Amino acid sequence: MLSRSMFRRCAALGAAMLVAGWAPIAQAQQAPPEPAMPLGALAEKVKPMTIADFAKVSGKTGGPIGGVGRINAQGAGPSFGTHLVDLEVDPETGRATILRYTVAQDAGRALHPAYVEGQYQGGAVQGIGWALNEEYIYGEDGKLQNAGFLDYRMPVASDVPMIDTVLVEVGNPKHPYGVRGVGETPIVPPLAAIANAMENATGIRFTELPMSPPKVLKALKDKGLLANPGFLDYRMPVASDLPMIETILVEVPNPQHPYGVRGVGEVPIIPPLAAVGNAIARATGIRLADLPLSPPRLSEAMDEAAPRMAAD
Repeated sequence: MLSRSMFRRCAALGAAMLVAGWAPIAQAQQAPPEPAMPLGALAEKVKPMTIADFAKVSGKTGGPIGGVGRINAQGAGPSFGTHLVDLEVDPETGRATILRYTVAQDAGRALHPAYVEGQYQGGAVQGIGWALNEEYIYGEDGKLQNAGFLDYRMPVASDVPMIDTVLVEVGNPKHPYGVRGVGETPIVPPLAAIANAMENATGIRFTELPMSPPKVLKALKDKGLLANPGFLDYRMPVASDLPMIETILVEVPNPQHPYGVRGVGEVPIIPPLAAVGNAIARATGIRLADLPLSPPRLSEAMDEAAPRMAAD
C-alpha cells in the first residue's frame, strides 16, 4: 500500500533556518554604500558594518551573530511508504496478533536517522490501533460509552512486535536539505496492509474499521469458518450453575497397590451422564437418549410428548 503526504513544517522551517543562517553573511558582504544594517531601535544608533567590521568585533560580542530569515514555502515534497505485515487470527476469539511489521519509506534525506525511524514506528503503531481496535462507541441515547482510556482500546507495547524500518533516501528537489515529511505518511498504509493480511489469513475481506475481535468473530461465524467456536459458544458449567457438590469417601483398600490407593480422577466423570438422565426422566417423564441434555433438546422433546402426556 502506497501513501504520500507532506509535513509542511519540516520543509518550511528548514528552508527558513537556512535563509536566517545566511542572512548576516549576505548582508555583511554587500558592498558600500550598502553594508549590513542593524534592525529595530539599533538602526539609528549603530553605523552600518562591513564584513571586515564584523570580523574585528566578533570575538568581543559575547554571543553568536544572529540573522532573520522569512520564507513562504511553496510546493510539496511527497513522501512514499510501503508497509508489510504478518499476522495470525485466533478463530476462538477473533483477535488478530501482529507477528511482524516492516515499514519502508522515502525520507528524502534523514537528517536524524534515529528520529526518522521513531516517526515510522510511531505512525505504524497508530495505524495498527486504528485498524484493529480504536473506535468510538455510542449508546442508544447518543452518549459516548468509551470516553476514557480504560474503555477506548489503544495498542500498548505488548500488542505489537518491534517495528522494522527501511530508510529510503531520495532527495526532495524542492527543499534546500532534500528532506521530506515523515510524520504523517506511516499512519495511512497500516489500514490496507492489515486488511490484506486479514483476508489472506481468513479469506474474508473486511470493509469496515476497526477489525476488532467481535467483528472478526462474527464474520468467521457468518462464513461458517469456526470448526470449534471456543469457549464463547462452547457452554461449560461455571460455579453459578452448580450447588456445592457433597462427597462421601469410601475407603476399601486396593490389594494390588502397596498403599492401597485406587484411581479417583476418571471415575466421577461417567456416572453424571446416567444420573442426570434418570433425574430428568423422573421430573418430566421423558427419557432423552442423546447427549447433551440441553434446554433446546429437552424443550423440543417436551413439545413432542405433550399430546401423548395430555391423552394419558
